[in-house]
Amino acid sequence: IRLLLPDYSGGISLYVKNVLIGESYEGLLPAWLRFVSGVVESSDLPLNISRETVQHNAVLTLIRKNLVRKVLDRLASLKDDRPTEYESFFSSFGDLIKEGIYSDPERRHELAELLLVETSGSDGKLLSLPGVAGEEGGTGEEGKGGPPLYYLSGRPIKELRVSPHLERLSESGEEVLLFENAIDDLMLQALGEYRGRALVPLDRSEVDLSPAGAGAAEDESPAENQVRRSEEERASADRERLSGLLEFMGDTLGDSVGEVRLSGRLTSSPCVLVSDSRDPGRALRGILKAMGGGRPEEEIPEFPRILEINPDHRLTDLLQHLYETERSSPRLREFVSLLWELAVVADGGRPGDPGRLMNRVSDLMLEMAGGDDPGSE
Repeated sequence: IRLLLPDYSGGISLYVKNVLIGESYEGLLPAWLRFVSGVVESSDLPLNISRETVQHNAVLTLIRKNLVRKVLDRLASLKDDRPTEYESFFSSFGDLIKEGIYSDPERRHELAELLLVETSGSDGKLLSLPGVAGEEGGTGEEGKGGPPLYYLSGRPIKELRVSPHLERLSESGEEVLLFENAIDDLMLQALGEYRGRALVPLDRSEVDLSPAGAGAAEDESPAENQVRRSEEERASADRERLSGLLEFMGDTLGDSVGEVRLSGRLTSSPCVLVSDSRDPGRALRGILKAMGGGRPEEEIPEFPRILEINPDHRLTDLLQHLYETERSSPRLREFVSLLWELAVVADGGRPGDPGRLMNRVSDLMLEMAGGDDPGSE
């Protein structure tokens, strides 16, 4: 645990002409390599070298550069030649590799080659990021190759694996990267892309996974064109058919929701919450608050979540029927509110009033049972 603290010093000792200059000598390695221990001996440095002058000494600059190079080469060799040992290393020190990605721009993309990741289809195993991404990105120049690499982050992996956000991509067999720690969000934002493929958070409002949202591809066949146009027409018809319901739901939920709209990412779930594109996310917001040193919480902007509903779900059909036939009934507003709170729970959040939610679900269960009392004769 101490190793992951930024003020932890590594175990590199500096000797000049067989004289110990200092243990845990700062400046010999960057902070993200503080898991490395060893001894450096040089006859080219003055005996009075101090920590204050270390950054301006050309010999130490060269030593530092060579040390980092040797460590990175060693890790790359271990990853390629002894993957089981490397996985054990990464399980212990992977967070420091991630720290290097966001804190060391010069070596950012080289360090990304050392990443091991879990994916929506890896069944708990760590996979090499280069293996997951493939060679589609080519040179690694930002924005110049391959489709996006989608990821989910900010919650335990076991929760991310069952997230409704995965439904559309799971149907097509596409892998989604899964990250659960706050440091992952810092790393992903700093990295931005990998081998030319943009790293895109799957739970953001701008992501449109529907066939209609994909747009026409350059090599689209006539049959694919027809399917896409059919999907576009269907999406347009759904928006027109459900526009009144969506507006009603937005008015009912008020300030708690940023928007209510139709979803192109769902296949089986009735709804899902997505984040505004400006939202830094739960993990980064927590870091910002921790770094604020007691600043008022309102200084860190909050962005209401967006509720997306599945136009093909039976529950949407029920809400639309109630909207058309019982618009003034309290039951419709109750169902809309309940759907919102269930979406919050599915997203890993906490409903505003857990006790009230329990009572509402209990009432629905009794209503479904027809009011029968199993204890009565």
